Amino acid sequence: MRTELILFQQGAAPSLAAAGSMPGPQPDGTVVCAIDNCPERMVVAKLLERLTGLFPAEGVTRVEFADLPAPRNGACCGGACGG
Repeated sequence: MRTELILFQQGAAPSLAAAGSMPGPQPDGTVVCAIDNCPERMVVAKLLERLTGLFPAEGVTRVEFADLPAPRNGACCGGACGG
């Protein structure tokens, strides 16, 4: 398992944080959040896709991968979920 540092910015897609970033609010208003225990085989692009539309609540700097919402790709319900 690995940890990925993700940069969140209101109104923008999440992205990988710069190397050496520390989790927490940044001076420019963005938030770096650590996603812990990501599966080794998960491609970063898929993780970022799963995080699209999310923004960490105030004070949240770490999230367990298992606690992320399930992917919404329509495969489970034929698209009824909006995925």
